[in-house]
Amino acid sequence: MAFTAAAMAGVKSGRAKRKLLGADMLQSSNANDGFWNAVEQKAHMRDMWILLKKYDVDRSGSLDEQELANLIAHHAIESGTGATTSQSPNEAEIVWILETAGNYKHNLIHVQEIELVLQLWSSYVRNRDRIEYFFRKYGTSQSPKLDFNQMKMYLTELNGFPPKDSQLRAIMQAVNGDNGINRMQFILATSLWQSRAQGSTAADGCCIVS
Repeated sequence: MAFTAAAMAGVKSGRAKRKLLGADMLQSSNANDGFWNAVEQKAHMRDMWILLKKYDVDRSGSLDEQELANLIAHHAIESGTGATTSQSPNEAEIVWILETAGNYKHNLIHVQEIELVLQLWSSYVRNRDRIEYFFRKYGTSQSPKLDFNQMKMYLTELNGFPPKDSQLRAIMQAVNGDNGINRMQFILATSLWQSRAQGSTAADGCCIVS
């Protein structure tokens, strides 16, 4: 009996040690993950500073309209998403990017906003053909904007059910499109509707923004 009690005590002790060891390993793993995430974030921010330094011609610490245009055009060519003149940003597109991403300084892009700038432009370029398709379908190929009713028809097709008028107004206001949605605002409006639709219903849909 004494042997059995000692054996059971040993088993319990072993389990306790393994439990402690497992907890220590998990804690160590989490610490390592946090360390490497921090390293990656620092490396990524360093890359953003390199881009800022490269295109900040006047050394102001931020990018103005022309400097931003140069960054987007050259970065797009280097990444293979903007090798043609038609894929370089025009004035209206630059204004849109400044309005959408330039929250740190008015009409200027700070280093913390460069990643969002590149994401916005990349998504816009990838979806240009589909944007033109929907503008032709619900407006005309020459339409600068889609109005409230045209956007409602588009969003209804996208998810199979119409947005409430209040939802659509909120989306249009969120992307500064109270008077109509232009081609640049279109991708953000689509993304907002898609996330709201998925949050309020089980219906599936495919957002064009990628």
